[in-house]
Amino acid sequence: MKFRDESFRLVMSLVIFSVFAKVSAYAQTPMGEVGRVNLTQATSADRFIVDLQNSYVNPIVVIGSVTQNDLEPLSARIVSKDSSSFTFFLQEWENLDGVHAEETVSYMVIEAGHHSMPSGLAIEAGSLSSSSAAVHSEKYSQTFTSAPLVFATVSSENDSATCV
Repeated sequence: MKFRDESFRLVMSLVIFSVFAKVSAYAQTPMGEVGRVNLTQATSADRFIVDLQNSYVNPIVVIGSVTQNDLEPLSARIVSKDSSSFTFFLQEWENLDGVHAEETVSYMVIEAGHHSMPSGLAIEAGSLSSSSAAVHSEKYSQTFTSAPLVFATVSSENDSATCV
């Protein structure tokens, strides 16, 4: 999935916040949160830490849309996470300098597992590992009544090549 089209980024961001706001209203205990971070990247080595509002046993972090104030293409990569924070960076294409103007980054955090809302909305949050660029399939652990929305983020620095 490529995120170069700004209209797609905006729609994805709105879907994340709209769906999650409705889900959070039903949850009696925090199962997740959403937020936005404003940042400027001075060098390609910069890392940004986001402190979460809640604490999680196994948080699944998805970075959504990144604004395009600076026209150099990039993606956001999560490099670490713990129960109450995550660290990420903005990765420009290899032929660029890594310096980036102020951007706003949207994120969503959901506790791993199955979540069923009184409205019937079902959420499954999890992670998967892959050791190659080959396409592979992943089975959901629950049945969905319609095609689910899938939000994904690269969560490693195992390969230095830019990926989206």
